[in-house]
Amino acid sequence: MHRNTGDTESIIVEYGFVDSMMDDANQIKNNWEQYAEAVVQGILEYISYDYMPSNIIYYTVKAGDSLYSIANKYGVTVDELKQLNNLTSNILTIGQVLKINGNKTDEFEFYEVKKGDNLYQISKMYNVTVDELMKNNDLTSSFLQVGQVLKIPKLKNLGTYTVVAGDTLYSIAKRYNMTVDELKQLNNLSNNLLYVGQSLILNK
Repeated sequence: MHRNTGDTESIIVEYGFVDSMMDDANQIKNNWEQYAEAVVQGILEYISYDYMPSNIIYYTVKAGDSLYSIANKYGVTVDELKQLNNLTSNILTIGQVLKINGNKTDEFEFYEVKKGDNLYQISKMYNVTVDELMKNNDLTSSFLQVGQVLKIPKLKNLGTYTVVAGDTLYSIAKRYNMTVDELKQLNNLSNNLLYVGQSLILNK
């Protein structure tokens, strides 16, 4: 296949092999975003393209949006939005994709509402209260729209965390602004395996 790609330069990326006892499958599973980002950066640098880190959030303009409402939603300024997107006016078109600088959103992470979602489910997913969700998103009712973007307040290190179904070291570390290695070191973990109900230390 690689020999018959014509003028196309093909690339194979191998993160590990399932039949190798030396490859840490859990590390790959829990840190896949970092691995993927490294590949993107490497390829872009190889072909002499500017690398745009993954802290850039992409937002698709919807009916009723304005630069002000989008900037307010993501905790950035209109000028920052315009500069990042090379905009010379405040005019937007439905379907236009805007880049949002994630470095300006350190206090929040973002969740796009999907069909069937409700505030209670989302609050449990992120371990916050419904009141916190409503307050941080200026909601006056519990009604949500598909595609709506919610600001989720990032939690500070509170001492301990109890593992729930679906958790990984990576997801917990990201939620509490830590690294996987820091979590493992604090909890004397030799691998990335977790079990429901396990208590993890978050502070030294």
